[in-house]
Amino acid sequence: MSQIKDVRTSKEIKYGFGQNGNAIVTGTYTSHAGYNVIAITFLEATTFTSLTPVSSEFISNPSQTFPAGLTIYGNFTAMVIATGSAIVYLG
Repeated sequence: MSQIKDVRTSKEIKYGFGQNGNAIVTGTYTSHAGYNVIAITFLEATTFTSLTPVSSEFISNPSQTFPAGLTIYGNFTAMVIATGSAIVYLG
């Protein structure tokens, strides 16, 4: 019989939900070793100068304006915000 994981202590669950930390970004951000940005919540209308995904399939046009309140998910290593601000969640 398989064991059921305790979701309160599961590292995989924490990773998937960005519970390895967060940061408010208004300019340049680069992920720390071993962690990537897995979700971005926009605090105001935001545009990027650059948004670096692990794989190009995650986002096709980072130069568009992302509205306040929107959350996008992916696997990003770095970003430069041109205008606006966001909370990044690490996984």
